[in-house]
Amino acid sequence: MSFSYIYPDINMWDDATWQGREAPVQPLVNKLCKYMFEAVRPKASLGLHSGRTDGEYNAKSNVRVYPEVVAALEEMGLKFHVTSMGFMAWVALIPKEAKADTPVVLRYHSVDMSDENWAMDTMAYYAGHNAKAAESGFALVYLVTNAPFGSGIFTDILMEVSALWRLDLKPIYMDLSGLPEDSFPGGEDFYGLRVLNIDDQWQAYVGHQYICGGLNKRNPEFDLQKLIHSPLGKAMAEGMRMEYDFRRWDDPRLLAQLEEKGIRLEGHFMKGERYLTASPIGCDKKLPLFICMKEVRTSNEFHALTALQFYSGHLELVAMQECMILFFAMESPEDNELLVEIMDHVMDSYPIDRSRVYITGQSHNGYLALDFACRHIDRIAAIATLNDRHGIASPLYAHESVPVTDEMVEIFKANELPLINICGQIENVFPHTQPGTRERKQAIEAYRRRLVAFNCPEKSAEEVEAALQSSDIAQRKNGVCADRTEVRYSMGHEVYVADVQNKYGKWQLRFVSLDNLPHMITPNMAQLSWEFLRRFARGKDGRIIELDKTV
Repeated sequence: MSFSYIYPDINMWDDATWQGREAPVQPLVNKLCKYMFEAVRPKASLGLHSGRTDGEYNAKSNVRVYPEVVAALEEMGLKFHVTSMGFMAWVALIPKEAKADTPVVLRYHSVDMSDENWAMDTMAYYAGHNAKAAESGFALVYLVTNAPFGSGIFTDILMEVSALWRLDLKPIYMDLSGLPEDSFPGGEDFYGLRVLNIDDQWQAYVGHQYICGGLNKRNPEFDLQKLIHSPLGKAMAEGMRMEYDFRRWDDPRLLAQLEEKGIRLEGHFMKGERYLTASPIGCDKKLPLFICMKEVRTSNEFHALTALQFYSGHLELVAMQECMILFFAMESPEDNELLVEIMDHVMDSYPIDRSRVYITGQSHNGYLALDFACRHIDRIAAIATLNDRHGIASPLYAHESVPVTDEMVEIFKANELPLINICGQIENVFPHTQPGTRERKQAIEAYRRRLVAFNCPEKSAEEVEAALQSSDIAQRKNGVCADRTEVRYSMGHEVYVADVQNKYGKWQLRFVSLDNLPHMITPNMAQLSWEFLRRFARGKDGRIIELDKTV
């Protein structure tokens, strides 16, 4: 196919543009993944728990966790944590007395992750490593792959590790113990392990959208070239240009560029954790506060820059003097309670309309944003979740790192919370499941649960199923029952909008799917979110005030 839509920064999508900017340790990672897949994976499934169906099941990582295994680790002084990100799973064993400077050891591993017992087998396989971690007080992170090739996702995993346990990731080591020295030479002794110090080797300086495009281009439903050669691809490339030109969010040249647009970007600290603010220059009127949940910790300055790329469309709202933005996120609901104090400080320091506080987050940060809104529903006027599922799955089979509990559903039912969820049509789960399958039934129940939580009329499973066969393309593409729909054309892509009216006649629930988009945040999500969110304020009595019913 020939594409004629080109633009100055189109090379931001090219492999050659980012060559040499991957993490210096990346070649070793690629080599480790191949070796582990070929030499370790065939013998890594030990079968110690075959036939067991008890324990706690985590659908996100397809893993079953048995209490006696976790208890044994805790008796050794290690906290156990298992989850996944992208195409990689990881298990962390963290000393109970871990501090910021606690050493971290990474161990690549490969196992058949279709076996629900893979994590428990991994703990048994590396029992000696676990004992050394417990005895010597270092953190141990197993990066588990199911493929013979590596990716740069480990840098994001390390940022999550850093945020969850407030670790500086210095010193940090790659474990080479037991590997053939002719293939994996060098290293030093670290409590009986042969390790390689990678303190300044794990950080990558590659455009996040470029990475996402590469990870998804194997999907036959995704036309990467169509995205690249479109106004949306152009806007995404302009965001990536920041990641290409700069290595830090506070580079004076970047700050000057933003100031030319009328945006003042500032860094602040609260109890040792950093947050960023973006405010319009020369604006003294009270503005809404838009909280963008994204990690900006000091352990990786480029990661903080990526937050600006993620929300480049939102920064345009600041330049238009529509709102002020606060960037902050930690990796657990409990740690995100610090956001309450941060909000108070920002509201005392800037002219903020306290009735119009909005929150957004992408992927797992969307669920963290939803959790925070549930905990502090009296302070949030509306929420936008991005690249999340239209339904809210039961914790029994949820793939989310922060599942929506039944208690949360009851809180949402008892309180108004306008919500818009925007996802890529390719990642939208319901339309891509097969009739009669467990996945289809779970997707239907998840959507019905969303309707219940947000006080909308209930629909039967048959009615939800029928939405997939609807003559209304917006219902069909979203896979939801809707009371009002619209198809738009934005930046070269169709946008499918589906609104649901609640039991009280209010339009406070909106679903949006973007054509030809996988799990990627895009700049036009900012405008789509804002046109919905800006309609709402929360009154002093806690009730939602609709400021503009015409949108």
